[in-house]
Amino acid sequence: MEKKILIQKLWNLVNLAEDYYSTGFKSRHPEIKEAPVKQVENGEKGQSPGKRLESIKQEILTCKKCSLHYGRTNAVPGEGNLHADIFIVGNGPDEEEDATGRPFAGNAGNYLDKWLTAIQLDKGRHCFVSNIVRCRPPQNRDPGLEESRACFVYIDEQLAIIKPKVILCLGRIPGQILTGKLTTSVAKLRDQLFSCKGIPVIVTYHPVSVLQDQSLRKPVWEDLKRLKMILDKQTG
Repeated sequence: MEKKILIQKLWNLVNLAEDYYSTGFKSRHPEIKEAPVKQVENGEKGQSPGKRLESIKQEILTCKKCSLHYGRTNAVPGEGNLHADIFIVGNGPDEEEDATGRPFAGNAGNYLDKWLTAIQLDKGRHCFVSNIVRCRPPQNRDPGLEESRACFVYIDEQLAIIKPKVILCLGRIPGQILTGKLTTSVAKLRDQLFSCKGIPVIVTYHPVSVLQDQSLRKPVWEDLKRLKMILDKQTG
């Protein structure tokens, strides 16, 4: 087992070096073949939820669980309301998020704000916003399996503290990881309602994808209306 782990780490380093120093870079879209490990601890006993969340943030800021930490400017722990109704999970930090340390800091974040406003929700008041991985993958490639597995512990811990009413997955990778449907497209995932740790999970397209393909606006609108309906039923 130790030999297998060492080989994987060395392979990750080779990939990282290639991403940064080779020419003619091509983004990787790794096939995920197994679900991430979900065994976590929820912080020290006796800590308040706020302090536990802050402890997780500090751990993420110094995390070295996978090779992505070598290339980061800032880790992106996630942010939002401690008592959020919606836990939003994106792919991974892009260049602007890596620079600021904040999730959905650029055009995708502005577009996400508009989505939420359209269903009478506010990102700062109703949401906690996160990513599958907390360090920027080189050249904004998709997170790999081992990277996603290493970082999933933080998703699990934050979910246990925040206890949201709904999880909203934006994009293929978070949708596959949170649902366990590891080879299924967003188009098929969004047609179903899943559950993670007893919490309803809705999968839709990432804001960046919709900005690039306006034909996706209609399905996203349908998904957002379904999200609002679930919230209204739980709070009504």
